[in-house]
Amino acid sequence: MNILYRMRRILRRVRSYVLPWIPYIECERAVIGKGVVFGRGVLVRCDDLYIGDGCIIGDNVIIEASQFSIGDFGTIGRSCLFPGPGKIQIGHNFWLGRDCIVDSQGGTSIGNNVGIGAGSQLWTHMKYGSLLDGCRFHTTKPLNVSDNVWLVGHVLCSPVNIGPRSIIMFGSLVTKEIMADTVVAGVPTQDVTSKFGRPFDPLLPQERKELLLDHINRACEADHVLRENRSKFSLVQNESTREDWSDKVVINFETGTYIKRNTSLERRLIRKLLPDIKLLPSTLCVGSDQSRNNL
Repeated sequence: MNILYRMRRILRRVRSYVLPWIPYIECERAVIGKGVVFGRGVLVRCDDLYIGDGCIIGDNVIIEASQFSIGDFGTIGRSCLFPGPGKIQIGHNFWLGRDCIVDSQGGTSIGNNVGIGAGSQLWTHMKYGSLLDGCRFHTTKPLNVSDNVWLVGHVLCSPVNIGPRSIIMFGSLVTKEIMADTVVAGVPTQDVTSKFGRPFDPLLPQERKELLLDHINRACEADHVLRENRSKFSLVQNESTREDWSDKVVINFETGTYIKRNTSLERRLIRKLLPDIKLLPSTLCVGSDQSRNNL
């Protein structure tokens, strides 16, 4: 009797540790890539679900969008909410800080290499009061966030178009379109690019190669698996001159892309380079629209 009691206690303890890491997924169609990590208490309810390779879904994340897709190496912080119904489409290398809300009712499209800081809220609808009583605040509009956009944190965003390579500073209120290559701040936002400078300065191919080599060397110094396989990392400028790349991780430093083979070594390196170096699969790198269409 004493042995049976102890076995039950052990089983209860094992269940308390294991079950919280098993996500509850209720979907008609679901595709989950390789190397995806789920935190505790993840809840997913949607018709169509796509999660790319190497993604990390934090604790207590709730996804209730009708259609939800996220590309490779996305990171969603703990306690984030994706309320539905609606469609959310997210590109590669996405970063979402903890305690964020990304609404989907009007349709939300987010490009590649987008970062959204903690405590931010992105909305696509405004609904209040009964229509029968004549309430005028009852609208849904799409939200489009282009490639390489950074919402620094605690940003409140209306359904607008946000241009590529733009930065929205901490605590801003976005109520109108944000143009490409601008920095905005304030409540509501104002263009402050003249004060901070343009968010991006193009690099020459040789500068890109040296920068990438430096970060790969740093990654190898910090990770013994990468260090032992350093010879398998190949940097190229022209993918048409194919060598024997069967066992290598091939990165095109000029385009910022890699030939995706989805090996454990490849996923380990790409994840280790984030967030400083963001690489895209070469077959999807022609443009963000094509990338999202292939998700």
